[in-house]
Amino acid sequence: MLLLRVSFIAPRVQHLLRCAPSMDNPALDLFDGRLRSALIRIINTSLSDTQWLQASLSIKHGGLGIRQVLLVLHAFLASAASTSDLQSQILLASACTADTQFDTYLADWQVAHGPLSPSDPLPVKQSVWDKSGILSSCTTVESAISGSYQQWRSQYGATAPSGLPRTTSANRANPMKFLEG
Repeated sequence: MLLLRVSFIAPRVQHLLRCAPSMDNPALDLFDGRLRSALIRIINTSLSDTQWLQASLSIKHGGLGIRQVLLVLHAFLASAASTSDLQSQILLASACTADTQFDTYLADWQVAHGPLSPSDPLPVKQSVWDKSGILSSCTTVESAISGSYQQWRSQYGATAPSGLPRTTSANRANPMKFLEG
């Protein structure tokens, strides 16, 4: 699992996603599918879409840290924003004065996640670009977990069968704590 998360995904694929605008490439879906299949083979069980979404979250957010390459938009925007001054200097010497690819991707991101503050500089860290998507994913996962928990609770009542964790007000308030034990 560690090899899947660290050595294969992070360095090589993230570098490619940062360097080349490839948001519309159909191979991204294929790669994510193969990544999911590899995880399924490692854990020897199937994954629902919600479970796959949770696995793709960072460890800090309750996932396995297996990043989907569908974050290509965030990676490219972070890279382009961090090099925007250099790009401007290079483009001044040419007939092309704007990075239309960046402008298109930025508009796509803003449609999906809301506008950026015009007074603030563009974020140069991918984590800033990822934040709204991660929060949305966490909300989706927590809603699914909460729904499953409520379904379990209605089936078994207030007392947990032996071997299962007892319910506390802390796990009712935060369904992710219930899964952690």
